[in-house]
Amino acid sequence: MNKKGFISMTLVYTFLILFLFLTLAILNTYSNKNKFLDAIDDKINDDINSFSNSNNNLLNKLLIDNTPTLDSNILFHKISNLSVGNGNGLFYTDDKNKTDLNNDGVGNRIYYFRGEVDNNYLLFGGFCWKIIRTNENGSIRVRYDGLFENGTCPTTGTRVYINTSSYNLNNTTEDNMKFINSNIKDILDEWYLTNISTIDASLLVSDEIFCNNTTISETENTKKYYHSKSLIPKIIDSDDSDEENTFIENLSFVCTNQDDRYTLIDGSDFSSNRVLDYPIGLLTMEDVMFAGGVYDIPNKKHYLNTGNDYWTMTPYSFDTEGNNIYIKSDGSISNASNSSNFDIIPVISISSSALVSSGNGKYDNPYIIR
Repeated sequence: MNKKGFISMTLVYTFLILFLFLTLAILNTYSNKNKFLDAIDDKINDDINSFSNSNNNLLNKLLIDNTPTLDSNILFHKISNLSVGNGNGLFYTDDKNKTDLNNDGVGNRIYYFRGEVDNNYLLFGGFCWKIIRTNENGSIRVRYDGLFENGTCPTTGTRVYINTSSYNLNNTTEDNMKFINSNIKDILDEWYLTNISTIDASLLVSDEIFCNNTTISETENTKKYYHSKSLIPKIIDSDDSDEENTFIENLSFVCTNQDDRYTLIDGSDFSSNRVLDYPIGLLTMEDVMFAGGVYDIPNKKHYLNTGNDYWTMTPYSFDTEGNNIYIKSDGSISNASNSSNFDIIPVISISSSALVSSGNGKYDNPYIIR
């Protein structure tokens, strides 16, 4: 063999060896990726079986009917809908800094709907509801969505409410920033007493934490800003418009202070304040942000938009009067005086033992609880 032939064969063998190494690397990466995906699937399967032996359990139905996705790539300072992306469907977080509702050091995975979704409708107690998320124990948090008429539930962007009112008629004392002292609580209690507590379905309503987070995030002279102020997107460098310089502090489901965790008077959760008469409350700012809403940025397509202004139970600030967080008619998050008049939309939780008799979660075929 001449010298040129030797060099040619050497190059061939070199490329062949490199090709084999590259192929092995790709196969190894693929194998590791599959193992990772299998591990995720196993965890979802564990959740499907952990709360009930029946596949008709409401949580099981949600996990079977959807493809739950880890939320690690979501940018919560940006809105989400089908046009912009950034998360549309059922997501979950394993981060215990986000899932530990009562701040006891133990946090179970939380699943939540986000963006422009149309398969989270529920018929319960004769009313339509939208499924928001799970609680730590697998119970399902839902928001009132109006009357079931002509075989359908109201769709996203449709005004739904039980009443319109100020958050609190007395808006000049800091003590009245607390949900327990608000006139909005009286309206919710009366509605629950009339429409839910008298029916058999009430046995499936679960006593879960409603967070009225009054943690102080900053002060300005005599004005106090609560935790919600830290959830407004901030720019690190005002001269740089790069989205990576925008951030949100402390977005999670955690309710730091025991006094802010509202549960039933006769409830069993001794890590809460146990002051509610009925297991009913409102959305929080965090609920809406996980669902795709952002402070001061319109988004009419995320599923919690009703096309009208409505209250959350999240305080914003207090000086000579109190301000609370509300959701605007364009789907954005904002704040207003507690004396303002906005829609009231109830939130309850459905027990993890609730079984689904029919439905696929669509507005014209909602899940029906039996």
